[in-house]
Amino acid sequence: MGILTKVDVVDNIQEYIEPYVTFDEPIPYKGLYLYPVKMKDVYKFLASVDILNIEKNKIADIQIIQMNYLQFLFNIVLSDIVWRKKLLGILTLCLKAESNETFEEFPEDEVLVRTSLDRTVYLYNGWDIRFEVFKNNQVYLYVNNIEIDGKSFDELRKIIMFQNVNEYDDAEMSDDFKEVVENYYKIKNKGMKSLTIEDKIDVVMSQTSYTKDDIKEISYRNFDRIFNKIIEKTEYVIGKIAEMQGCTKEPTEHWVYKKDKNKYSHIFSDADAFTNEIVGVH
Repeated sequence: MGILTKVDVVDNIQEYIEPYVTFDEPIPYKGLYLYPVKMKDVYKFLASVDILNIEKNKIADIQIIQMNYLQFLFNIVLSDIVWRKKLLGILTLCLKAESNETFEEFPEDEVLVRTSLDRTVYLYNGWDIRFEVFKNNQVYLYVNNIEIDGKSFDELRKIIMFQNVNEYDDAEMSDDFKEVVENYYKIKNKGMKSLTIEDKIDVVMSQTSYTKDDIKEISYRNFDRIFNKIIEKTEYVIGKIAEMQGCTKEPTEHWVYKKDKNKYSHIFSDADAFTNEIVGVH
């Protein structure tokens, strides 16, 4: 696993995690290790990951907007068992939160409260997970007895997303921009079957030597990259054949050596081309 290094500030999350995600190794972060989600756990991850990406600042409540994400998370976890289980899912999968003393008179995963003079402690029953809330309303999360403050949690949740979600983008997007992008893909993919995880597994097995047992142990991010490369290579071969037969004017871009361009440039590069593409005109 290697030596756990001390990390105070992550200037560039993607650069910091690159040596680890390339080989699916755990990422050291402030006394913790962040583990890549394997395909055998992908359904649990996908059912829980939205706990890290709630757009709290779009909630019309000034108190919520002024909270940091960890404070906001604490409030929804405390009040809603569904969100509580989602957080537990992420912390056990990605941070390997350890089991702890279980108070048998209470349900497992129940939040138990202990109050002292300067703070109130909220324990996840059966797990080494707790929130500590001080008199000034500052919230800290402890996982395996490692302290995570609000700023660190913001970094931690981004690391988890970059580590596990291929092509994750944390850039802020205006509502108008987001609407254009969503409408583009909605129209472009109209009538197309939405692929399930099982569908993608079938594709990868049909094009590689991987078995299902092999795929279970592959990270979700790595699996998605393999699947996308298979699709890109297939589309390249089809495009190259069309190009050689004179059916297309533009040269087919190589499936490996692609031009460096903005993620959304194909949508906004040309207004007429964009309009034609989304309405199916060629």
